[in-house]
Amino acid sequence: MSSEDETERKIDAFIAQRSKFVTAREFEGNGKTLLFNSSKVTPDKPGKYGPVVEYIVKELSGIERIVNASAISLIYALRVKLGEKPKGTDVKLLVKKSGTGMDTRYTVEHAN
Repeated sequence: MSSEDETERKIDAFIAQRSKFVTAREFEGNGKTLLFNSSKVTPDKPGKYGPVVEYIVKELSGIERIVNASAISLIYALRVKLGEKPKGTDVKLLVKKSGTGMDTRYTVEHAN
């Protein structure tokens, strides 16, 4: 592992420890891998700018955080991937964000 990769890992760990919420910015670039569980989803939760779907997720380090999703592309992709596994199963997913504003798109794939 290069020192640059190690630095990025340490920054990610620092963010996870300091912030209870996963921000959209964390999904940019190479994306972010998190453990999702279909039994830890709350639809129609009040969010900062209106209703959201709240996912309680785990960082790979084990820290629990919250993903508040309002983007239809993210909610739909998560629903499809979580539906592929038995309910209540932890699913390691890589979430990536591209674009800005109205052109924002999320992709979700199973992570290794």
